[in-house]
Amino acid sequence: MTVLIPPVLPTFVPRYVSDESTADLFAHLAFVHDLVTELRPSLYVMPGVVSGDSYFGMCQTALQGGLECTCYGVLGSSDENLDRYNATHYGGFSHLLGSGEESIHSFSEGSIDVLHIADDRRAGHTFAAWMPKVRVGGVILVSHIAERDSESEAWRVWEQIENTFPEFFALHHAGGLGLVRKPGGDKCPSPFVNCLFSGPTETREHLRRYYVIYSGY
Repeated sequence: MTVLIPPVLPTFVPRYVSDESTADLFAHLAFVHDLVTELRPSLYVMPGVVSGDSYFGMCQTALQGGLECTCYGVLGSSDENLDRYNATHYGGFSHLLGSGEESIHSFSEGSIDVLHIADDRRAGHTFAAWMPKVRVGGVILVSHIAERDSESEAWRVWEQIENTFPEFFALHHAGGLGLVRKPGGDKCPSPFVNCLFSGPTETREHLRRYYVIYSGY
């Protein structure tokens, strides 16, 4: 069996650590770093930024990887500390938008390359509202898919995705992280990304174990 591993061993060390940081918040950053480095998106959006750990992890990846990517974080509530940090470190390509439904109107349909849904309490609404903004062939990330909290919508959204979309992949450790490719469009040229969505079962399972071991779970 030929086992595909990521193009490089994970070396991602996050710069930003919030007061709300937990091990779960950091457990998927290396995977997202590897994924985004291969996808090389032009437009990344995270609705519902709260602590900033995941969002600034993406901004760090874009900066260190030399990606020509504009990043937008839609705040759950205004936060001067997040605004200040963003302006200081990533102000050239990262923008924090105020909370509210009007933020979605800042993006045209089919414009977003990578959408990351991090707020599990509103995952259903967010997925339905923002999906038209994602380009065909774009990727949607959904956090907390393994947490079956009664107030969480993420796991319900993920069950719907598994039953509806042909190309998806999930990590189950640290609360879980799912990714799904919106049907249509050109395939990503990266063998790593395509393996996540359509590779052999044993290879996909190897990749899951790889990131579990790396994250310390």
